[in-house]
Amino acid sequence: MSGRVSLPFPAMTSQFHAAPGPTAGAARAVDLSGRTALVTGGGSGIGRATAEALAGAGALVHIADRDADGAKAVAAGTGGVAHVVDLADAEAIGALPRAVDILVNNAGLQHVAPIEDFPPDRFALIQQVMLTAPFLLMRHCLPHMYAGGWGRLVNVSSMHGLRASPFKSAYVAAKHGLEGLSKVAALEGAPHGVTSNCVDPGYVRTPLVEGQIAAQATAHGIAPEEVVADVLLDRSAIKRLIEPEEVAAVCLWLCGPHTSYITGASSPSTEAGAPADPLHPSPAPTGAGSTPSTARTTPAPPAPPSLTRLPTKRGDSPWVPQPPPSPPPRPAPAASAGSSRPASSAPPSSGTTSSSTVRPPRSSSTRCSSPAATRSSARSWPS
Repeated sequence: MSGRVSLPFPAMTSQFHAAPGPTAGAARAVDLSGRTALVTGGGSGIGRATAEALAGAGALVHIADRDADGAKAVAAGTGGVAHVVDLADAEAIGALPRAVDILVNNAGLQHVAPIEDFPPDRFALIQQVMLTAPFLLMRHCLPHMYAGGWGRLVNVSSMHGLRASPFKSAYVAAKHGLEGLSKVAALEGAPHGVTSNCVDPGYVRTPLVEGQIAAQATAHGIAPEEVVADVLLDRSAIKRLIEPEEVAAVCLWLCGPHTSYITGASSPSTEAGAPADPLHPSPAPTGAGSTPSTARTTPAPPAPPSLTRLPTKRGDSPWVPQPPPSPPPRPAPAASAGSSRPASSAPPSSGTTSSSTVRPPRSSSTRCSSPAATRSSARSWPS
């Protein structure tokens, strides 16, 4: 939410930029005339690009940011309204407009440190801005959306909302929480014509990421372009940073006429790296304060045991784990000489049991004594 950070490495910016103007065609395809939008963190980066895209489609955009100059500049360029607000202040959120048709939760901040050194107050601040504030804003704006029978909740999450990186506990926790909040809002809003979705880009050229690039380059004595190619984008298929306008185009698309059926979704970027495995993370560079956001692939889990179907009451799951099969019973001994009956049909003598009638004890795991036990087992191994 602060101003853009200028970094002295033109070679990287020229090599890793995308084609310009990705939102121009999208804006022409979406008509938001008469709609009102609220974009948090709208003074720079993704928020600014999204505000411009929504305004280009005809919406009146409210820009909320703690950076007064940035918010006013974007408002002047889009014909919108600037609101200087710190989202860490829950009471200040009540002063923002309620009559909003499109809410874009975008504001965020970062702090990088191992969990044992992470300042608790910083952790709490990140949760307040990136998770509690979106909840309060949804609570603030949803009544208007419900009354009008239309609304769009667009939550700018991150690939860290779907996976994890070491040293970013607060950010990853907040983004995972935002993903869950978005899905709940999708379920509750669907009967009222309101959709809720997350946009999950990888590394975007924002002040937040540019600051991390500069810090990594200084800490390790390497060129900024090496940080981008060898650290941030090590496992990405496309070796460039994502531009804010490209993320804004996805946000705008989710507000268009052809996406009313999409809700509760997460839209990741085109990173083709293996999903991060928190148990086997990529090693951090020596002395690093942050690491790549991808990691080695998680080993395949062991296959579950085979299942067997048991008779149950209606509504109970009939599937429970089946133990290895018991060994077959030993064959009955041959009939004695002169016997008129086959050995298999001879009745056992009093007080004894023929080996042909001996059966292995029934395993307690093959049959449940109650429907509740059946349900408990079925949770572990669903059909």
